[in-house]
Amino acid sequence: MDYDQKEFLELLHPFKSDETMKARRNVSTIAFLVLALWMLDISIKDVSVFGVTLKQSSELGILAIAIVLLVYWLGMFLLAWLQDQEIQKERSYILKDHISTIVSRFEKMDADKKKREENGQTFVGSSYGQLKASYELYKAQEGRTKKAGTLVSLLRNLEIFVPMILATCALLVLISGVVHAASQS
Repeated sequence: MDYDQKEFLELLHPFKSDETMKARRNVSTIAFLVLALWMLDISIKDVSVFGVTLKQSSELGILAIAIVLLVYWLGMFLLAWLQDQEIQKERSYILKDHISTIVSRFEKMDADKKKREENGQTFVGSSYGQLKASYELYKAQEGRTKKAGTLVSLLRNLEIFVPMILATCALLVLISGVVHAASQS
């Protein structure tokens, strides 16, 4: 049972589906636009969408549509992200299972080797050298990729929390806009 360094390295590239990337981009774009309009104090009615001006439209209706779009893409993003996390867990499980088999076989064989050598017996383990090499490859690669693993974890957290924070802030702005528009009509 050989250890393949490429399998371990592959786990440093978390699984990201196209659906997750598209939904993250869309929720971030909508949230950014809402927040930018609010920060620049531009009314949503002053915006032109696909060449159509919204001046004659109801501000309440426009805000409701924006809320629906934002909630839809936020939901799509969260569902796709959760699906990607489950796929990543399975990928990790398969590799960890493979690694734990190598580690337990090596540790058992190494303990047996030491016990025999203490008793003055010769150790004859045909696969010991190959198993030891696989074990040492894994341990060396694990040490070399520790920093990369930390950075992957940080990036994974940013990829989920930044769009969620943007969307939450944008939803608050939109809801306050609905309350304001409803109180004026």
